[in-house]
Amino acid sequence: MNGTKRGRLYYRLAAVLLFCFSGTFLLMPVANWISQRNTRIVLVSVGVLFWLTGIGGYTLLFLAHRAEHRTGDKDGRQKRKGSFPANRVAVTLDIVIVVGVVVLIAWSGKLFMQRYGAYVVLFVTTMAFHMRLLIGSWPDRGRKCSKGGMKDDRGERKGTGR
Repeated sequence: MNGTKRGRLYYRLAAVLLFCFSGTFLLMPVANWISQRNTRIVLVSVGVLFWLTGIGGYTLLFLAHRAEHRTGDKDGRQKRKGSFPANRVAVTLDIVIVVGVVVLIAWSGKLFMQRYGAYVVLFVTTMAFHMRLLIGSWPDRGRKCSKGGMKDDRGERKGTGR
């Protein structure tokens, strides 16, 4: 398996693990409720799932980024403008992250906040953050196609007409 295919595999696995990592926030109140009934195995399982998916997702994201840089030429690396694109999706995710952090800070001192609502906001905020990281580290973004033209953020050719 060459470096490009390995980087894509790492990237896709990181996306799955980071989605599961964000999803563990939705399981936390349920696990806490069940653990109050003297079954702590569910609470421990959610904790282990949280840490394994978080560490595994970020490790695979790092390995994908590293594999991309190993296969790229040195001149191309120096000519890059930046890691994170500024398209509509990226700007939308940035807005979701900022709104989520503001809502969590505003709700942190309030007693009327529903407990599960905070976990949903935390899930949406962390998921937007992870998607922003994944969009910024997409391995094929900005590389030339073998048939000419450039690839867009989704890996498809752009500017080639239909």
